[in-house]
Amino acid sequence: MELSTADPTQSRSVAHLGALDPVSEPAFDDIVMLASQICGTPVALVSLVEERRQWFKARVGFEPCETPLDSSVCKHTLDHQGLLVIPDLTRDERTRDNPLVTGPPYLRFYAGAPLDVGAGPALGALCVIDHEPREGLEPFQATALEALARQVIAQMELRRAVTEVARRTSELEASEARLRTIFQTTYQVQGLLAPDGTVLDANETMLKAAAAAREEVVGRCLWETPLFSETSGMPERVREWVQRASSGETVRHEIEVVLPGGRRCFDFALHPVRDPDGTVLGIVPEAVDLTDRRSTEGQLRQAQKMDAIGQLTGGIAHDFNNMLAVIVGSLNLLERRLAKGGTDVGRYIDAALDGANRAAALTHRLLAFSRQQPLAPEPVDANRMVADMSELLSRTLGEATRIETVLSAGLWKANADPSQLENVILNLSVNARDAMPDGGRLTIETANAHVDDDYAKEHGISPGQYVLVAVSDTGTGMPPEVAAKAFDPFFTTKGVGKGTGLGLSQVFGFVRQSSGHVRIYSEVGHGTTIKVYLPRFHGEEASKASPLAANATQGGNRTETVMVVEDDPRMCACSVESLRELGYDVVHAASGPEALRMIEAGQDVALLFTDIVMPEMTGRQLADAAMVRLPGLKVLYTTGYTPNAVVHNGVLDAGTHVLVKPFGISQLAAKVRSVLDA
Repeated sequence: MELSTADPTQSRSVAHLGALDPVSEPAFDDIVMLASQICGTPVALVSLVEERRQWFKARVGFEPCETPLDSSVCKHTLDHQGLLVIPDLTRDERTRDNPLVTGPPYLRFYAGAPLDVGAGPALGALCVIDHEPREGLEPFQATALEALARQVIAQMELRRAVTEVARRTSELEASEARLRTIFQTTYQVQGLLAPDGTVLDANETMLKAAAAAREEVVGRCLWETPLFSETSGMPERVREWVQRASSGETVRHEIEVVLPGGRRCFDFALHPVRDPDGTVLGIVPEAVDLTDRRSTEGQLRQAQKMDAIGQLTGGIAHDFNNMLAVIVGSLNLLERRLAKGGTDVGRYIDAALDGANRAAALTHRLLAFSRQQPLAPEPVDANRMVADMSELLSRTLGEATRIETVLSAGLWKANADPSQLENVILNLSVNARDAMPDGGRLTIETANAHVDDDYAKEHGISPGQYVLVAVSDTGTGMPPEVAAKAFDPFFTTKGVGKGTGLGLSQVFGFVRQSSGHVRIYSEVGHGTTIKVYLPRFHGEEASKASPLAANATQGGNRTETVMVVEDDPRMCACSVESLRELGYDVVHAASGPEALRMIEAGQDVALLFTDIVMPEMTGRQLADAAMVRLPGLKVLYTTGYTPNAVVHNGVLDAGTHVLVKPFGISQLAAKVRSVLDA
C-alpha cells in the first residue's frame, strides 16, 4: 500500500461512514480508503506484532497488509488501550529513535485505533500516518477512526462467522452424506415417520422388501404401505404400535408378514425421536429380516434333536438290553431247573425281578426327564424332609461322607410331589458321594428365595417366591464344558457300568415339570453345588388322612370285588391273577363299554381298576359313567402314558389315584388297599 494524501471533505466522509454496512460486503481496502479520506492522510490496517499475524490470518482469512509501519510503532496503540495519537513522532520518547522516524520515510505523525475483539489481546490497529507533524485529529476524525476500527472488527467477525458457517455446513453435508450412505446401504429396513405415522423417508432395503417405488411408500401411512397392507390384521396392529411410539414408547415385536417375495419373518421396532424437551418429533421404524436365520436355526435344532434322540435311544437300548438279558437268562435257567425237578430256584427269580425292577426304574427316570411323569404336588416342609432323610443318607453314603445340614428358620412350604423330591435329594446326594472318592463333606441347605423379573426372563421361569434346596460337595468338581452337559440324558463321567447318565436329567425334568428351576455351580478341585428352586406353596393346607397301619402287601377278601378293565390281554391277565393272589374277588372287561354292560347287568363292584388310554372309551369316561350307576364306587387308574384325561400339565387331578406301569405286586397291593380304605 503506497502512502498517499487526500483532501478530506467532512460531508463526504460522513456520507461514506454512514454508507458502511458491516453485514454487507465492503472490502477492507474500502474501509482503509475511507479512513484516509476522513483523516486526510494515509491509513493502514496492520498487525500489532509478528507473532499475532497467524492469529490475525486465522480470524480474518488473509495476511495483514504490508505498511511502512512496523510493530514497534503500532504496538503502542494497545498499550494506550484506546485511540492513540502521537502529534510528533520525533518528540515522543516511545518513537523518536525508531528508524522509520529518523530515516526514510521520515514519519512524523501517528494515530491508531485498536482492533479490539473484546476477549483477549487486540488483533491489530487501524493506523493514520503522515510525514508532517500535526496537532492531532479533529473530533469527528477521531470518532470516525474508532468507528471504522469497529467496522473492521465487524467485518472480521462477519468473515469469521461466514467461514465458520461454511465449515460447519460442509461438515454437516459430509456427515449427512455418510449417514445417507449408511441409511441406504444397511441390510435393515429403516425409515422415518412423522408422529402420525406418515412415511417421510425410506431406505432402499425397505423399498426392496415392499417391491415398491419411493412414491408408493413415502407420503403414506406406514400401515398402508405394501410392507403390511397384504397381511391380515397387520395394518391394525401397526397403527396401534405407531400410536404408542408417538407417545414416547419404544415398541418391538417379532412379526410375520406377506410380501411380494413371499412370507417373511422380521424383528420389527419403532423408536421415538425426541427433542431436548422430550416432545416426540418423529419415529424411526426398523426391521431385521429373520427368515433365513430362523431357517438355519431350525435346521440346526433339528440336527441337534436327531443327535439327542440318537444318544437317547442308544443309551436306552444299551441299558434295556442288559436288563432284558438278565430277565431272559434268569427265566431260561428257572425253566430248565424246574424241568429237571429242581427247587433251588430262588436266586433266578430274584435276578429276574431285579432286572425287571431296574427296567421299571429306568422307565420312570425317562418319564421324569421328559417331564411326563404324573405328579401329585402338595405342601412340603423341606426342613422336615431333609431331617427325616438324614439317617437314610448316612446309611446310603457311608462313613467316609460327612453330612451337614443348614436348615433355614421360617422356611416356606414348597409346592411339590414329596416322593419325587425325596428321590431328587437322594439322587443328588449319591452323585455328591461319587464325586468324593476319598470322602468329604456333603452339605444340604434350605432357604427362602425370591426370583426377580430379570433373572426369571433370562432363565425362562416365573418370577416370585421359591424354596431353595441346595446340595454341595467338596469333591473333584467339573470343568465348564462338563457342567454344561450335566443335565443331558445318558451323559456321565462315571466309568462303564457305574451310572445310567439319567440321574441329573431326571432331577432337571422333575424340577421343570414342577415349575421350578435348577442351577449347577462347579469348580475343578473345589466341589459342586446344585441348587433346586421349587415354587412356594400358597393357600390353605388340606388335612391329611392318617397313615395306614396295614402292611404294604396286605390283601383283601372275597367280599371286595375289583373290576379290572384293560385292553391288553396279557396285562389284563397279569393284573387279574395278582389281585386274586392278594385275596380279592376279581372280574374283568376288555373295554369301557363292556364294563358298563356288566355293571348295568347287576355286577357289584367296590373298586374299578382301569387303564386310562383305551379305544372306544377312555378310563376317565368309563369312571364317570360307572360312578353314576354306583355312587360309592372307588376308582384306581393305571397308565404307562401320562398325557391323558386325569393328568394335566403333568399334575394329577385332585382326588385322583394313579398306579403307573410297570408295577409290582407289592405296589399294587398297597395302592389298592389305600384306595379302598380311603
